[in-house]
Amino acid sequence: MAKLVVVGGARGVVPKPIDIDEIFKKRYDPKKRLTTSPFGLTPEQLEKGVKVLYVGKAVPWKGLHGAKFTEEARKHIGKKGVGLLEGLRQAVAISKAYAGVKGVGIDPETGTYMPMKAIKQKNWKAEKASEVEEIKRSIRFPGE
Repeated sequence: MAKLVVVGGARGVVPKPIDIDEIFKKRYDPKKRLTTSPFGLTPEQLEKGVKVLYVGKAVPWKGLHGAKFTEEARKHIGKKGVGLLEGLRQAVAISKAYAGVKGVGIDPETGTYMPMKAIKQKNWKAEKASEVEEIKRSIRFPGE
């Protein structure tokens, strides 16, 4: 049987045990989010069949689409003074710059399995900065 590990937002924090009722309560709580992923595990953990359930706080724009999303996103400015829309625009541009990169690899920084695209994207400033900037200029959100 697979072992279920429940992880909060911070790495290195020992997760507290959680029962199935708590999982379902969090699943339907609009202020929480649950995700699973094989990524972020070491090869040894994968071999042992460890499964991870990430529990976190839901974002205020969860479930919003189109102009409603854009309106809500304009309200949020991050710690570095960059707005949500600008950050999202950059993330989309980085992802598009690495379109077509496929497969899975071991991240040299963490020693965990990750999509190759995610590993490559970590070095976007050194590899594709001008391409990312060009793509960013073309991205528009509904209501802009």
